[in-house]
Amino acid sequence: MKLYKLYNPEVPDSVIRYFGGLADLKEACRNLLRVQRDEHIAQEINVQTDKAGVVGTLNGEPQITVLRTFGITARGALKEEDGV
Repeated sequence: MKLYKLYNPEVPDSVIRYFGGLADLKEACRNLLRVQRDEHIAQEINVQTDKAGVVGTLNGEPQITVLRTFGITARGALKEEDGV
């Protein structure tokens, strides 16, 4: 299942927010304060939804694959990052 993740990688215990759709992620990025936008990154992730994947997630070992990584521009738009 494809999901989107928004977080600040520089803060170890920062809040990680997950979104079910790209539109929801874009809205959340626009609602970040301007000074926070360059600190956060967004990722398109794939979460395994088969039986083993669900059991692993419930046991605290989610099977997550990062598909794409985005930076956030000063205006709150997503910009795909190369090679991240």
